[in-house]
Amino acid sequence: MGVGTDTIEHSTNNQVLIDGARRCGFECKDIPQNTGGKKHTACGSFCTFGCCIGVKQGTAVTWLAEAERKGAVCIKECRVCSHPALEQTRGLLTEIGE
Repeated sequence: MGVGTDTIEHSTNNQVLIDGARRCGFECKDIPQNTGGKKHTACGSFCTFGCCIGVKQGTAVTWLAEAERKGAVCIKECRVCSHPALEQTRGLLTEIGE
């Protein structure tokens, strides 16, 4: 899947933080990232909001893309008002298991 730390290139800000923490005796480790083995450059974006250069293999480029290739239709900003597998309880929709 390409999860690892070998392709991480830290931004200047992150590298300053890492170097300072190590000089103070703190241990710093890279968090493995799912980049599909591609080099992840320090783009300055907030990775938790999605990868602006499409390197990180998040939900949008893995599961959802595969689902669409297999015929699923992805609908954003929709509201489910009723469904046979859901039951409304105190204004909340709760899934009913079999």
